[in-house]
Amino acid sequence: MLRPARPPFTVRREGSQFIVAGRNVERWVAETDLEDARRVVELQRRLVKAGVERTLSEMGARRGDEVVIAGRVFEFIPELEGDINDGSA
Repeated sequence: MLRPARPPFTVRREGSQFIVAGRNVERWVAETDLEDARRVVELQRRLVKAGVERTLSEMGARRGDEVVIAGRVFEFIPELEGDINDGSA
């Protein structure tokens, strides 16, 4: 029997913060040395590839908003900001 797959992550808004939950995204954050800028860039790339950034944008997250993953707070700085405006032309 086939069952529908659970989404790999969820995003919900709590006040001014966006909470991202999901086994993989939480593990990626927990395993990343957040003091190492290269590792943080790698983490952001993984989150972009997984669709987290797109989902945050769709839910109304803007540059500078707080995003919480695995209890860690990040500032939302979209890697793909230019793509959002390209669709209006």
